[in-house]
Amino acid sequence: MARVIVMKDGKQVASGKNLEVLSRYARKHPVTWSQSAPGLLGSPKYGAEGILKVHFKDGAHCTTKFASLDVLRNWLATKRKRSGWR
Repeated sequence: MARVIVMKDGKQVASGKNLEVLSRYARKHPVTWSQSAPGLLGSPKYGAEGILKVHFKDGAHCTTKFASLDVLRNWLATKRKRSGWR
């Protein structure tokens, strides 16, 4: 997975090598909305790639890719259930 970067007002406010950065940031600044969407690329092994968009209460946002749209949707459903993400 590529580096995950959270941006606010055009500046980087958080970053990390995995999705933990989103969870850490969301503890201080709750998620106002999140969305999953299919990407433009895919592979025979994983199917369509997924794009995750997250917006936080303080105005920060993040967009990152998943190799599989199905994995993204399952991950996001779990976050919404356990962490109250919207």
